[in-house]
Amino acid sequence: MRPIRWRRRADEFLDASFDLFVSAKNHSLDCCISGLRKTMEPLNRREMLYADIGRHLSDACCPA
Repeated sequence: MRPIRWRRRADEFLDASFDLFVSAKNHSLDCCISGLRKTMEPLNRREMLYADIGRHLSDACCPA
């Protein structure tokens, strides 16, 4: 599986006026916990909202 460059992608999402990122919950751990963290880091830095993923189950279940 080819790694996704989330830093660049997050900028592209913002440039395209996306304001919410929704993860495919059933695939969020395909690249293990480290992949999940690497997905969330650039989103958090850019203060982008996201849904269906989180550091804890309670975070992942909360509405964006």
